[in-house]
Amino acid sequence: MDFISKSMTYLLAAMGLLFFLPPLIVILFKLSFRLRCKKAEGRVLRIERNRDPDSGSFLIQPVIEFTDYKGERFEVKTGTGYGLRYMPRVHTNVKIYYRPDEFPVKFEVASRGLWQVSAALMATGAVLMLPAFLYHFLAS
Repeated sequence: MDFISKSMTYLLAAMGLLFFLPPLIVILFKLSFRLRCKKAEGRVLRIERNRDPDSGSFLIQPVIEFTDYKGERFEVKTGTGYGLRYMPRVHTNVKIYYRPDEFPVKFEVASRGLWQVSAALMATGAVLMLPAFLYHFLAS
């Protein structure tokens, strides 16, 4: 294998790592948050459109109500997360992961978007890294 094709193979592998590692880190961060949380079923009450004071743009925020394990009701606002496609609809139920011992309550809404977007990016990274792996193992 000549120098140009070998260097291109390693460049693709480096780009593959850049596609693969960030979603993996996000997934591990989300899972570490969820390990110390309790689960609850929430209901989307409404969708608010609020102005962001820093940028002047508008935020689309679902307002979700849930009851914790003590019976206390919380009303929380969340962002769109992984795009409007994955935003929960009004009057639908969503799974909430929350930390009961923190005030204000820290929470996350379970979303398919995390897994779908991460899987697509990680698959792209794996495809980009494949030529370097094949070269390394077939050349040995």
